[in-house]
Amino acid sequence: MSASPTFAEREIRTEQVHFKPSTSSATVKGKIRGYEIVDYVLEAGKGQSMNVSMATDNLSSYFNILAPGDARVTAREQS
Repeated sequence: MSASPTFAEREIRTEQVHFKPSTSSATVKGKIRGYEIVDYVLEAGKGQSMNVSMATDNLSSYFNILAPGDARVTAREQS
């Protein structure tokens, strides 16, 4: 019998989001399966904005947007 790992035990995949030279947007496509956690990290300058959309058929899927240095506790840190 095996148990699912707790949030604290799960590996967190980190992906950097980059803008190609002379562009003002980037598209990231991928899949998150099961209890997988992915942190997408990007840098933006003054006056730049970000739009995020997520398509899912799993009602438990969600995302958080955190500012640099944000100290709020995320779901994975609460467990």
